[in-house]
Amino acid sequence: MIHLAFITHNVIPGDGQGRVNFELARYFLLRGATVTLFADKVDRRLLEMGASWVPVHTGRWGKPSICTKSGASGSFRIASWPRWITCST
Repeated sequence: MIHLAFITHNVIPGDGQGRVNFELARYFLLRGATVTLFADKVDRRLLEMGASWVPVHTGRWGKPSICTKSGASGSFRIASWPRWITCST
């Protein structure tokens, strides 16, 4: 089974890239994938479909308040996401 993580500001319809993220997450959930969403806002329907949500609120300058090892946007196929998240300040 595939595990996908989406790291973005929003996963909601009506928000340009947020709509694209919403449709991709929905598509993969319907096909049995495990989906984790790292975002500020997530549409409730995705959570009802079984997606996991890790709230990531933007800081003062509009940047995510967590640090990631491999970047902070896009979607990635990752095998072990808890080890993948790191933050060094």
